Amino acid sequence: ALQAQINPHFLYNTLDSIIWMAETQDSNIVAMTEALAKLFRISLNKGNEEILLKKEMEHVKNYLIIQSMRYADKFTFEIRVEPEVEKCRIIKLILQPIVENAILHGIEKKKEMGRIQIQAIVREGTLEIRVTDDGIGMQPDRLMRFRESIMSDEISGKHIGMRNVHRRIQLHFGEAYGLKIDSEWQKGTTVTILLPVEEVDQAKEVTEDENRNCR
Repeated sequence: ALQAQINPHFLYNTLDSIIWMAETQDSNIVAMTEALAKLFRISLNKGNEEILLKKEMEHVKNYLIIQSMRYADKFTFEIRVEPEVEKCRIIKLILQPIVENAILHGIEKKKEMGRIQIQAIVREGTLEIRVTDDGIGMQPDRLMRFRESIMSDEISGKHIGMRNVHRRIQLHFGEAYGLKIDSEWQKGTTVTILLPVEEVDQAKEVTEDENRNCR
């Protein structure tokens, strides 16, 4: 149920952009349409809840391609993942809501062009996925309220996408995992996703490549 609460405005706005591109014969229409198709294909993932980190990164890359076209000259992005980390198995659709929050509440409100960086590493047996933006950041009181909102059990209100990600992670892996948020006013925000380095269930039907789990 938490996973199903996807913001429909993104799809509407993307289709609206595609229509505008078609009317103006914009050459980016093919790239945006292709990115949208790939995004939803990975979202479905044959109905599976778990996904390889590599696929999750492809999903968020397609989201960023679409948004970088919609927000022309507003931000650039970089994704850095070591090959061995790409083979980690995680739950799907946990990155896009965090990147969406970075764009809407950090980058969009910045006058200059912004930058979003995504990095995945394994540290002391924990998979850490960091989403960092150099947007407007948050002052200490707002950061405290933001953290409280993410950790609450509310099912509506602000930051519902990130709250859902946090709850899904904790329901799946336990309360030791979830989101960690750090921010500094006028410098930017970093959201760290903490996950276990999960072994692949050999009983599942996976490809030979997927069976090479994290070490």
